[in-house]
Amino acid sequence: MTMKKQFGLTLLATALTCGASVAWADGTIQQLSGTISVQKPDGTVKVLQRQSEVVKGDTLNTEKDSYAQVKFADGGVVTLKPNTRLKIEDFVFKEKEPASDNSTLSLLRGGLRMITGLIGKRGNADAFRANTATATIGIRGTTFTVDDCITTVCVKRGSTRTTMTGGTDYASIDTDTRVDLGNGAFSENPEEFKAWAERERIRSAALKQAAGGLSASLMAQAEVKCDPRDECVPPSVIVGVSDGEIIVGNGSGSPVSYKAGQWGMVQSFNSRPLTLPGDPGLPIYQPPATFFQNISAGGVRNSSTQCIVN
Repeated sequence: MTMKKQFGLTLLATALTCGASVAWADGTIQQLSGTISVQKPDGTVKVLQRQSEVVKGDTLNTEKDSYAQVKFADGGVVTLKPNTRLKIEDFVFKEKEPASDNSTLSLLRGGLRMITGLIGKRGNADAFRANTATATIGIRGTTFTVDDCITTVCVKRGSTRTTMTGGTDYASIDTDTRVDLGNGAFSENPEEFKAWAERERIRSAALKQAAGGLSASLMAQAEVKCDPRDECVPPSVIVGVSDGEIIVGNGSGSPVSYKAGQWGMVQSFNSRPLTLPGDPGLPIYQPPATFFQNISAGGVRNSSTQCIVN
């Protein structure tokens, strides 16, 4: 065999190896600040780094003060907040087969920000689903946030005391709150917001008493963790939409739509999703400046990868 022919075969083998790697990767850790690990379906756990690949069946975990961004093969981007646990239940994306599209993510703890990719925008509008403790979220091409304040205590902004969140310390920041007065008008009067928050607290207690099953148990656990000196978001899943529209449904009946600028609360799987009058006051999580370097969103990931032949 000539050297030229042998080198050509080596290049072919390398290309096939690289192509196989990309074909099997559903997502890539694109940005990272802190620590993220993955638990495989067989139970093995390993620490990930930038450019690490993730696949269907993986469960991702961010640690205290850690942020991670995952870019999926369809161009979708998920940013995980600290102390977040997300499972990739299913992911199917073939550029030439829109009918086979499917993406199912389960938020098991913590919070995330999602910029949706091509799945759900082409072909089947219901191909994307995000599961939470109290509801399932569908999309119509959007950017949204989800925070699980059932398995994790969410202390409202304005608290200056360090508080326990899912067993991990953090200090909440920012005192800005506002309440929707209707007709597109907002008030930043602290007393009006406090009155609204008290009404929400009373209604939350009533709904919790009427709830049953696992959701009620989880809500009770979360309430116990909320220190009396803190003001916590009622145990619930909180959603917010920056762009586009999400559809939130559960066992309560007809799904509820939330559009850009709207916030919603779902307190149990059997309670109807509610529309909040404004920003619920969740903590503002601020990754380090280095996290935002070279972030790109949208578009299909390049099907090639960098390979070196020695």
